[in-house]
Parts: sequence; C-alpha cells; structure tokens
Amino acid sequence: MGVSNLSCFFILSTLLSASALSQPKFVGCGGSIQANSGSLTYPEAGSTATPGEICTWIIHLQTLQDFRLTFDNFNITSENNANCSTSGIRLYSLTNLVFGPEPESYTFCDQSPPTNTVFLGRSAIAVIFYAGPDQSANSSSSHFPGKGTIKYPVNGNYENNLISTWLVKGEEVDGSVDIALNRLELQACSIGEDSCFCDALFLYEITLSQNGPILSLTRICSTMTSPVLLQGVRSQFVVALFTDGDGNSTSGGRIELDYYPKFDDTTTSTTAPSTTDDPFPESSVCGEILEGLSGRISYKLNETYSSWERCLWIVRVREASSITFRLVESGLSTDTNDYVHISGFSHVLTELDNDPRIMDKIQLKHDGTPVRVNGSVAIIHFATDSQYHGTGFVLEFEGNYDDNQPSSIGTSAILQGSNGSLTHPYVNNELSIFLFEPPNAVFDPAIAYQFSINSAGAGDAIEPRCKDSIRLFFFDLYTTGFVFEEMVCNEQLNPDYVHARSSKVVIMVFISDGSVTANGINIDWTWS
Repeated sequence: MGVSNLSCFFILSTLLSASALSQPKFVGCGGSIQANSGSLTYPEAGSTATPGEICTWIIHLQTLQDFRLTFDNFNITSENNANCSTSGIRLYSLTNLVFGPEPESYTFCDQSPPTNTVFLGRSAIAVIFYAGPDQSANSSSSHFPGKGTIKYPVNGNYENNLISTWLVKGEEVDGSVDIALNRLELQACSIGEDSCFCDALFLYEITLSQNGPILSLTRICSTMTSPVLLQGVRSQFVVALFTDGDGNSTSGGRIELDYYPKFDDTTTSTTAPSTTDDPFPESSVCGEILEGLSGRISYKLNETYSSWERCLWIVRVREASSITFRLVESGLSTDTNDYVHISGFSHVLTELDNDPRIMDKIQLKHDGTPVRVNGSVAIIHFATDSQYHGTGFVLEFEGNYDDNQPSSIGTSAILQGSNGSLTHPYVNNELSIFLFEPPNAVFDPAIAYQFSINSAGAGDAIEPRCKDSIRLFFFDLYTTGFVFEEMVCNEQLNPDYVHARSSKVVIMVFISDGSVTANGINIDWTWS
C-alpha cells in the first residue's frame, strides 16, 4: 500500500512585472520553464500525487535577475513528516557563486509552511516536489534510465553571460547512470583566483537522503585535457553551464557528454559476470578509465615517446578478486627509468592507517611475464625520464575470480585542472578511486606541485569512528610508485580540515562498510 494520509497540492507563482491575468500557467510533473512570470500547479485539479513521486522543474528568468515567489495554495502532508523528510517542496538557486554540498535552498511542507513571499536572488532555480516514499513494492525494480548526448553548442562556441541547463529525468530517481564527459572547453578566467567564478560546468544530482531528495553538487571549472567518466550518477540530474561576460565568445568553449545506464553492480558472484556494456574496453590515449572483464591499453606502440611523459589509467573489473596484467608488446627502453607500474586496490575494512592489504603494487616486467595485483580496481602508471627514448607498449588485463566476493560497487574518476570541488554521496560496501592530476600532463621535475585538499562540508560526511574512511596516496618519483600518506575519518572532515603535500599525482581511496551511510564527501582541491 502507499503512504497513508498523503495529501499534496500546491500552486506556486512568480510575482514580477506581469499581472496575474497575463501569467502563463504550467502543469505536469517536471520540465524546463523559461519565463519572467507564471504559475506552476501540481497536481492538476482532480488528480492526486503518486506516492514516491519526485518532480523537478528548472525555471529560468528571461531578462530579470531575481525571483519573488508566493504559494497561492499549499497542502503537502503525510505521516512521519518531521523536518519535511517524507513529503515537501524544495527551492534551490542555481549559481556558480555559492559553495558547499548544496546550493542556496528552502524546504517547505505543512509542518514548515512557506512565508507569504520567498525571495531568491538568482536568475535560475530548481523546484523539487516529493510525495513521500512508495511503500507498495517489496523489491527494487530495474527500469531502464535512458541514455543520450548533450552537445553544446552544436556549432561554434558558447555565448557569454548566460546560464544553460539540461534536465535529465530517468524513470527512477534512485536509478543511476554513468556520464562520459568527452569534451569540456572553458574560456580562461581573468577574474580573481577561483576559476569557478567565471565559466564553469556544474552537475546537480537529485540524490536521496533520510530527509528526502536533495540537490547535491559537482563542479568542473577548467578545460579538461582528457575525458572524464563520472560513475553512479543518479538518473535525475541537471547539467548547468555558467558563462560570464569576460572574454571573447569566438575564442572557444563547448561541452560534449554522453550518459547511459549504469551496470547493476549490487550482486556478487564467484564466476565472471556477464555484461553487454563493453566486455573488452580498449584505450590508445594518455589516461582513461576502462571497465570490463578484460581489456587492452595500446599506447604509442610504433611511435617514439617523449621525455617526462606521465599517463595514468584506471581499470575496474567488476567482482574480480585480482587482476592479471601482461605487456604483450613493449618498446620501452631498458637502460632508463621508463616504466609501467601497477597499483591494485581492494575493499578491506580495517582501522589500520596503512593496511598493506588495501594497495598492492608491482612494476611490470619488460619480458612480458604476467603479473597479478589484488583487488578489483587498479591504476596503471606509465612514466619516462629524459634519456634514451623508446617506443610505446601494448598492455592487456583480465580479471580473476574466487570465493572472496569483493565489492564491485564504486566510482572511478580522473580529476584534472588547477582546482575544483568533489561531492560524492555514497552507498554501503563501496570502493571508489579518485585520481587527481596537475594541469600539465607532462611531468616536469623542475616544477614542485603543491596539492591541497580541504573539507567544504559540515556534520557527518561519512560514518564516524573510521567505519568509513578515506586514504590518500601520493606519488613517489621512480622508487616505489604511490605511497600511503594519511587516513582521513569523519572526525577530521570538518571545515577546519586541510591537507597539503608536494606531489605530482594524488590518489584518494574511499571505502565504506555495510552498516549506515552519512551525508557524503564534500571537498575542495587545489594544485599550486
């Protein structure tokens, strides 16, 4: 049965320059609206809201800069709705000038009704209506969340001084998709130190929490040098491109991304799982994310590589207990420090700071001898020095399976650029890998990059007492690859937490246990 005593209805009006008689009227569960004034009614007269329903509207003012909102009729009630956790309506400002895990927001329900007039000082807002959890189903469903492409602009470069948004609605708000951000070109920022004040791409996920759906934030504020894969994004999300008035619109600027259903990785098996996604992924570029049962990296095989190259790939083999790697072909110079190094990562629940079971690392043999690293996720690191250049290599990998049934749930991401923010809502039994690279993909030994990370959130980000934990690994030139630096638990993830370290590459490994989840990771990072 559904939620008992559920009653939901509202009429929301924007009171601007237009009179009430001339305001356009909008109905229906969600959509994009562009108007200086209007009214939004849901559900329609004679209809009722469906338990478990979540509706999202993105409203753009066409020529004005501020919202002044009134609720002409408001009735949103349900049982056990303390703090509007079960049913309500949320208003969010969409802006690149507000930091933190959520944008500026208001939440209303009958226990916390709106005032006569609500002000939001931005030209674009998100309105989220939620009608309580659907308790009619005994098991989770697996609706196809859809797939698509966002390419903007189709030709030329984007305009200055505008906010462009795309609202994507899957069939289930608790479904998930992977987003392949194939291209992001942003005009350089000449205003202040934070490039997010200028042109920036924001991803707003509609995530589920114990207090209902919230709009959480991930942002990228500089041009990418290689594609980025964002995994496990909720299937209702908003992509927003903010541009300022600084620069010439003919000087560059465009985005291209694909989104597609995420493989259901909540099951475990002692045999190789079947998949139709990409069973044999291949990469021929310097740095990429590959997910499959086996695959291949072919990099500059018949081409002389450069001095001080550095390329990093993330490989994830679902449900594998270990991964075997072999150099099928290699032109690497044996007289230098050029190498291909493998670091494998396992889902190990431990309160030890530097538990050796978490990271297993080995350097590949030039003679093609297979090597095995423990874990279902690995980072491949190719690096060269300044002498005796060789040619590239072909590296193949394949997962191995036993009775350990390791976790295959998690996010893999390569984050590039001089600075940015990371917001990561998480699930139980998760193993996620975040790889941070400086802006320059070519290693320069004369440059001492300083990496700093600080917590931008408040409250419980992850489960306390190190039940969920973050571990930081830093790059050690040529000798041992990546080395453990610090374990970070919830007690440290407060606004006062800052970690700084001189490094060339940083790996952040997040491991959660199977008990409870908290608000999620929210950090800012900077290379200097």
